[in-house]
Amino acid sequence: MLSQESWWPSDPETEDDVRARCRSFHKRMAGTHDWPEVLVVSHWGFIRGLTGHEAKNGEVLSFDPTAAS
Repeated sequence: MLSQESWWPSDPETEDDVRARCRSFHKRMAGTHDWPEVLVVSHWGFIRGLTGHEAKNGEVLSFDPTAAS
């Protein structure tokens, strides 16, 4: 039997939760050799937490997870 994939947390995500998720993603991408070939589509809150930039709808940003912050 296949398990249901969960796309949304059962509880509201706090700012601290988003920051922790961003740190985890950043670390995982920095350790991936093909990160320059990866395209990520996300909501503005995650992009802001990852880059500090408040992206507009449809805006495209470059992100280097290996660059010093």
